[in-house]
Formats: sequence, C-alpha cells, structure tokens
Amino acid sequence: MLKIEYNDLSERDKAAYLKCSLVGAPAQLLCDTGDPDELTYAQLVERLRGRYGSDGQAEKFLADLRSRRRRRGETLNELHNDIRRLMALAYPGSNGGLCDIVARDHFLVALDDRQLELKLREREPADFDSSFHLAVRLEAYRINKMTRRKAIVRAETGGTVMNILRDECNRSKRPYRSNVYPTAISIWIALSMTYAARWIN
Repeated sequence: MLKIEYNDLSERDKAAYLKCSLVGAPAQLLCDTGDPDELTYAQLVERLRGRYGSDGQAEKFLADLRSRRRRRGETLNELHNDIRRLMALAYPGSNGGLCDIVARDHFLVALDDRQLELKLREREPADFDSSFHLAVRLEAYRINKMTRRKAIVRAETGGTVMNILRDECNRSKRPYRSNVYPTAISIWIALSMTYAARWIN
C-alpha cells in the first residue's frame, strides 16, 4: 500500500498493482466479486479491510488478551511483543498513559507466575515497558540463583544424588526432569541408598 502511494500511480494502475500483489486466500476475494476487472482500487481496499481488517473484532482480540498466558519456552520479550500486538487490535486508535497501564496489568497476569507477578506489583512499575524490564531482571536473578543451588548440591554430593534419581526414574519409566531441584527428603533417601550399598559391598 505504501509503495502504491509513494509511486503516485493512477487509480487504474493502483488497482492493477494491488490485484497482482494478492496471493493465497486474499486472491480468492477477486474471484468472489464476479468480474475482478471491474473492481476499482477503492472498492478492493474496502473489501480487503472488511474481510481481514480488525474493525468489528475488538471484542475477540480483547478476549484473546484477557486469556493470554505465557507458553512453555516463550521468552519475556516474545510475550511483551504479543501483548502489545493484542492491545493495538483490542483498543484500535487508543494511546496514552491509561492504555499503557492496562497493557502493564495484562502483561503481569499473562506471566502466569504468581510469585513473579507479586514481586513485580510490589515494586509498582509505572508502565508497560518498565514492568517488562523489571520482569527480565527478576527472572535472570531467579535463574542464576537456581543454577548456583544446583551447583552446590552437585558439589556436595559428587553428583550421586542426581545419578540415583535419574536411574530410579529410568527404572520406573517416569520422565526425568533435570531442572527439578530435589527436596531434602529425596537427597536423604538417595544418600541412604548409597551408604547402604557401600556397607553391603
């Protein structure tokens, strides 16, 4: 559309250029209109907006925004971008501080992490971007803390606990998740099994 306007084409040339640019499902629109040669540029743009535009779909996008939750493996940056996209579709033409606060609240709920959400709300981020940057920082701290704890456990037990838990999961056909931090009881049981095996031998 920008290229058409920039080249300052005539109405006939703009219509021809747009018709030739349509592929896939939008191209089917030409066949649905009867004689595509009779369609003017303005008529074609109006029909494309009617079928694929966001007009009249604000409620649908608002429902998507309210139900949006962070997916497994999804980065905070991807979630942030998608919330911004849904905000633009759910509130077309809206801008300003109030809209930014609404986006912030939707982002905090979409994190789907009650502990992280509460920590962010306690710090009272002023707007959408502030809450995003703060969430990135807090998540990085948490990942670093978990990594250090896991390293301490491995250093103290020589990897024995993790190996025993992995073997037990393999024997029982249960999936082993290396990112699950073993509880104190699991560590005690694993160590007891190790010492018992050594005493028997």
